[in-house]
Amino acid sequence: MKKIAVSFLALLATFSVSSILLTNKSQPTFVVEGYTNGDGATYYNGIDPYATGQELITALNNLNNNRRLKLISYDSLRKYFSETDPGTYSGQVTAFYSGTSAYYSGNMNREHVWPFSRLVINTDRETNEGKNDIEKDLHMVRPALASDNGERSNKFFTNPDDERGWDPGSQGDVTYRGDTARIVFYCVIADLGLSLVNKSSDATANHTMGKLPNLLEWNMKYPVSNREKVRNEAVEKIQGHRNPFIDHPEYAIRIYKTFNDVEIQRMLAPYGVMGNLTVQANNYVIDKYIMTVDKSVTFTAGLDTNYSNASYKWDFCNELGGVYSTDKASKVDNNNSSTITALKPGTTYIKTTSTVNVPNGKTETLFKITEIEILDKVRVENFYLEYFPFKDIYYVGDNFDPDGIKAIATFSNGTSKDVTDLLRFSDTTFDSAGNKTVTAYYDFDGETYEASFNVTVKEKTEPTPITPVTPSTPTSSGCGGNITTMSVILSTISLTGVVLIAFSFKRKRKN
Repeated sequence: MKKIAVSFLALLATFSVSSILLTNKSQPTFVVEGYTNGDGATYYNGIDPYATGQELITALNNLNNNRRLKLISYDSLRKYFSETDPGTYSGQVTAFYSGTSAYYSGNMNREHVWPFSRLVINTDRETNEGKNDIEKDLHMVRPALASDNGERSNKFFTNPDDERGWDPGSQGDVTYRGDTARIVFYCVIADLGLSLVNKSSDATANHTMGKLPNLLEWNMKYPVSNREKVRNEAVEKIQGHRNPFIDHPEYAIRIYKTFNDVEIQRMLAPYGVMGNLTVQANNYVIDKYIMTVDKSVTFTAGLDTNYSNASYKWDFCNELGGVYSTDKASKVDNNNSSTITALKPGTTYIKTTSTVNVPNGKTETLFKITEIEILDKVRVENFYLEYFPFKDIYYVGDNFDPDGIKAIATFSNGTSKDVTDLLRFSDTTFDSAGNKTVTAYYDFDGETYEASFNVTVKEKTEPTPITPVTPSTPTSSGCGGNITTMSVILSTISLTGVVLIAFSFKRKRKN
């Protein structure tokens, strides 16, 4: 009996090893297919296209509550991840933040993008009761690597230079910053007990998240990705409702531009439902302009959508937009343009205000503050990139990311300035694979200076489909390709082990 048991265990080990090899080889490629819910053109019909602030939050909350059919029990959320966050192979899921494809196991868990400790919990987490309990909402809960979940803990989302928070792009893919922002915005309209603040941390009892300026910046900087669009369709199919900020990322601007915070108001002031206010000099959009004494430059303002009823006003102001007079520059206005003449060295600001009548009878006012730095009569001696961008490998269709660049200009008076915010770039449309040269341009006093660097653009490749394989018993004519050479070798070794074990057992019995 002992000889039979040992022989059976050895054979079982052989078939187990062969089975593992075959399983890894035969996993099919999982193809992501978007759902067609058929309501994309009508879902937001009840939302006033000109609503802002709390009015828009309330309208989106009502829409969310009316369209949501159910919430999944907390324990059952994982069962839907392969549908909402499909991985490379069937049954796998894609981890949030890292983009890693893996099976949902001990190395992966449920990540509360809005931390559980900062939520308003009204019901038992294991039931599907309590429609306002977004802890059981697939729009908010994402699969994530346990290591990333633990590292993030319940920290606010912030830029990487803020040690009190956590950067959702820190795991290698900075575009997850955009996904994160739009999920957090969704939480506020899904549960009116939650709010966003301009802080890097806050007491959990306040049910807040942030940091709001970073989230708003990411929403604008990292456009809605295809993975977000596909996921939005999948969650609607399961729960009945959508994340409005994936369909309309501009909703975040319209809500928070009324927020009582000077930093946020200034950031979002140029954005409105009737278009975005831009200021140009020398034919490119500016936020800051450097000029020298006795030089003049014409600033031109406009909306990115033309409206015949738009009017413009120009004022010198301080950094926060407070109107005041200055002796550093003079100006001559002509509705949507103003010619600025530099009089003496220093820094001043020009506030451009545009007023537009919108169709609902309201008046919308947009403004933009442009910094003007005036230098004494100098020339640029040198222009160079002190640091290059963090990202130098792209795939066809990706957007160029200038994060990491630091540009320096040195002047004839011996001074040097960080002019990174004043750069413009050559065409960065990555529409084909290969090595690409990107050129950074810096304009000063009618002259253009440039510095270049190279990036690599790769083709987007799909995993090669692998035909499922059914194990079969080898015959005298061969194994028909169904069992790998390694499996045959391991089987031979294991069978040899069976013989040796059996022989050893037999000798022992004789002794």
